[in-house]
Amino acid sequence: DKWVAFYCGTGWRASETWFYAYLMGWQRIAVYDGGWHEWSRDPVANPIEVGEPEDEPTA
Repeated sequence: DKWVAFYCGTGWRASETWFYAYLMGWQRIAVYDGGWHEWSRDPVANPIEVGEPEDEPTA
């Protein structure tokens, strides 16, 4: 029941990946259409985390 969001540098490659997931019947999928370029333009509103991913993400 979790969402999967696809993203890339500007959004167009993520939309292609989203489409393949859609064709395979995936549910609860989304695209961040502004991509990394848009996200990184406002680091105050959109913090960027670095480091190793956690085994179990916390909400």
